[in-house]
Order: sequence, then structure tokens, then C-alpha cells
Amino acid sequence: MAGTAGSTPKGERRREAIAAAAADLALEEGFGAVTHRAVAARCGVPLGAMTYYFPDRPALALAALERGAALDVERARAAAAGPGDLAEVLVAVVTGDRPGDAPRLAALYERVLEVARTPALAAAAARWQDELLAAVAGALARHGAPLPPRTALALVDGSAVQALTDGRPDREHLVGLVRAGLAALTT
Repeated sequence: MAGTAGSTPKGERRREAIAAAAADLALEEGFGAVTHRAVAARCGVPLGAMTYYFPDRPALALAALERGAALDVERARAAAAGPGDLAEVLVAVVTGDRPGDAPRLAALYERVLEVARTPALAAAAARWQDELLAAVAGALARHGAPLPPRTALALVDGSAVQALTDGRPDREHLVGLVRAGLAALTT
């Protein structure tokens, strides 16, 4: 009886290594760079073995999305309880450690665009979005802010894209944009 990909401890470790390499590649170079060949080269897995674990590019992209989203959710939950005013906390919840690193910040939003292009990613993206919204809701509640979580998330996302467009994706500029947006929404 044949097992499924990753059903042995060694297979599961290899599958995790591939998923981690795919997520790292997506973060560093964008989802367009996530191919079987590039991921195999990055994690030292023979190219021919890649399709045993991930039969096609959408499956590999899904693994990259799930792995990256899981890490983002962990960071978002921690940031929601972290120090700072509401703007600082929301930026940390939504963008993590990406401000100041334009390619990594852009890759976060490229992930969103990849979901729009690849319907197979929709369910995983919805779970990621729900978890992120829960972290945003926690931050809003902790700061006594009466904003709907989706509004706050849209404010941070829009501000991050604007900061990238401004050529100033640093944390200080992004927090300033979010702070101004919060002031406009709450007065």
C-alpha cells in the first residue's frame, strides 16, 4: 500500500522544508518566483521529487501561502497585545516586521494579488484573513477603539501600499499615515 506524500517522519520533514522554502521565496521575491525548480534549488530537494509532495504550482503556492500566513498570524496575535499606541500596534499586527524592507512589504500585498489570480488559494486566504481580523479586533478592543476590524485593516493595508508608492515604506512613515487615518475616522 502506497503512502501519501509526507506520511513518514522523513517525508513530513521534507514536505515542511519545501513549504518553508516556498514561503521564504514568496516573501523575498514574490509568488511569481515560486516554481518547482526554484524551490527545489533553494531547499536542496531533487527537482523530480517535488511533484511527489506538491503535484503542481497551485499546490506549491498553497503551501507557501499557508506557511507564510501561519507565521503572520502568530506575529499578529503577539503584536495585538504589544506596546504602543493604536497606530503602532495596528501596523505591527498587519505588517509585522516588514516596514523598512520594501521588497518584503510588497510581497505581503503580492500574496493578496496571488489569491485573486489563483482560486485554489481562496479558502486558505479566507482563514488567514479571519485570523488577522481577530488580531485586529483584539488590538482595537484593547485600545478602546470603536472601529470595525475590516475598516482598520483596510486603513493599514491602504497606508502600506501608499507608503510603498511614496518610496517610504519605513515604519515611522507608515505609522504616521495610519495615525492620520485613525484621526480622520474617529473625529
